[in-house]
Amino acid sequence: MDFQINPIREMPIEDAKLLGHEKIVANLKTFLENENMITPLSIAIHGEWGSGKTSIMKTLEKNLDNSKFEVLFFEAWKYEYSNPSLGLITEIAEKYATGNLTKDIIRAGAYILAQKYLGVNPEEVLKNIRASKAHSETLSEKLRKVVEDKIGNKKLIIIIDDLDRCDVENSLQLLAITKLFFDLENCVCIAAVDFKRLRQAWRQKYQIDKTSDDDGSQYLDKIFQIQIGIPKPPVEQVKEYVETLIEQIPNSVSELLANILPKNPRSIKRILNLISYRQNILQSDNKEISAIFWTLLEEIISNSKIIYLHDLLKKNGASIGHFILQGNDWATVKKYVQNHLGNDFYTKHATRLSMFFALSYNICVENNITKNEIDDDFVILYSATNEALR
Repeated sequence: MDFQINPIREMPIEDAKLLGHEKIVANLKTFLENENMITPLSIAIHGEWGSGKTSIMKTLEKNLDNSKFEVLFFEAWKYEYSNPSLGLITEIAEKYATGNLTKDIIRAGAYILAQKYLGVNPEEVLKNIRASKAHSETLSEKLRKVVEDKIGNKKLIIIIDDLDRCDVENSLQLLAITKLFFDLENCVCIAAVDFKRLRQAWRQKYQIDKTSDDDGSQYLDKIFQIQIGIPKPPVEQVKEYVETLIEQIPNSVSELLANILPKNPRSIKRILNLISYRQNILQSDNKEISAIFWTLLEEIISNSKIIYLHDLLKKNGASIGHFILQGNDWATVKKYVQNHLGNDFYTKHATRLSMFFALSYNICVENNITKNEIDDDFVILYSATNEALR
């Protein structure tokens, strides 16, 4: 085949146009630029690990009108082993304040955050901070002065990235500080968060029983007035995305990948990089296809199960290659899976397995790929995978 899967960098981009992300950027940009928008405001862009939150926010930053907005992009993860909250205050002070005002802001922030409030409920964090009245008012007033005097008629957009990568104390403290000190006119906070992870951390940190309704949702709702979820992209968008990552990929191959790969851009790149590695340990004319077949089947049923299936078929005088070339006869494949892997296993994976075998069969027919070619490649991939499991 005249295509090759090259290694792909797993880096955020500043031009998010695929997987529906461009619509999120466009809608958020329109909303922020609306003259009737009310500030202060906190916005959450929430999605699972690798769903594209950082790329969306970097693209938004790049596309905002510099004459209307002053943007501070804050990477909370860089301060994970110090104090992200103080890091945010320091970056604002160093970027926008001047002279003694810079030192005063940092000094006031350091005083308030000195104890880090480890193990304290976020509502108590706010209570304790407010108890330091002189310092909190000083810090609030100085930050307000920075926004009013140094930024002028613009709106200050504070983008907080990687919040959910911080430990729970740092994450919750940063949320509390954001709510208290950046509740200022002409100030908008936009944070990338994984609500599921934050709720799990909340329960774990405060030892909340799973039967309790308290998962931190009410607190998060107080912090973020607007919550924008990143939806799972449909197969058509995943196919388009794959075709931008792999040059000259045949339509039938991109269709197979789009239907089997996860709907998460970082996971897609991770799997394609694994396929890229595996194609390089093969020597056949269709090594790319064999690497794709093995890796996608492994993605569906797990690496231990593909080893088990390979051994079981070999013991019975058959092979996975035989099954792929029987992909148009799903009833046979279905019966074998049910009999040897169990009906529960079949029910769990039936949709993707049937799709895999049907589309893989079409690729083999289209490119005259034989069972023996697949089986020879799979012997090598079997050995590499089995060795990695030991």
